[in-house]
Amino acid sequence: MLTARLHTVQWLSPHGLHKLAYREWGDPDNPHVLLCVHGLTRSSADFETMAQELGKNLRVVAADMPGRGTSDWLPDAALYGVPTYVSACVALVARLNAGTLDWFGTSMGGLIGMAYASLPNNPIRKLILNDVGPSLNFSALQRIGDYVGKPFEFQTLQEARQYIRTISQPFGPHTESQWNELCDSVLLEKTDIGNPTMTQRSARRFKTCQNPPPCCMKQPCGLHLTPSRPTHWWCAENILIFCQNRPWRK
Repeated sequence: MLTARLHTVQWLSPHGLHKLAYREWGDPDNPHVLLCVHGLTRSSADFETMAQELGKNLRVVAADMPGRGTSDWLPDAALYGVPTYVSACVALVARLNAGTLDWFGTSMGGLIGMAYASLPNNPIRKLILNDVGPSLNFSALQRIGDYVGKPFEFQTLQEARQYIRTISQPFGPHTESQWNELCDSVLLEKTDIGNPTMTQRSARRFKTCQNPPPCCMKQPCGLHLTPSRPTHWWCAENILIFCQNRPWRK
């Protein structure tokens, strides 16, 4: 079993320097990197199972976008958006020093990848998109907007898991163990030890740990991208074959 190595890299926004956290699986000297970027309310932990397989042949890297996982939160809610995330990823890519860079993006991670791949002289060889395309479903954005950025807290871990599981039903079928892993990766535990009328166990609270503000979901993203090279649309199960083949061309 491959063990994820946990790292951070510093990146610059208009408000100063911030920490971007990321995980890395596979041979650290492998020049062929698959960079994985998660969806709006998710984290780098989502790619653990996939990395166990792909990390045998590739160096798999997954980042926590700003405000998610263990990356820094941003001081200005207006910064939570694709241009900011691209800036953070540019710093990460520079750190990775990849000989070959392929990108796997789920949902928001796909939008970030499209924006990055549209830039002249970008280093992305192949762009793999999961659960996203060049146009967005507004009804889906409205559904996500019902819970994104709102401060939810729960009395028990089971209550918190049930909530995350309910809003994550579009993710498809999972085993009970997989659901627990999916839920726990976006939850934080807080313990109130200052209240003498409560035992430490009964004072435990669980809350969602992602921090994209509600303002980022009030209207659909208006991305107008012109790819600087051909983009190949592929299903996730063929990632390894796709990355190992020659660059796709018309």
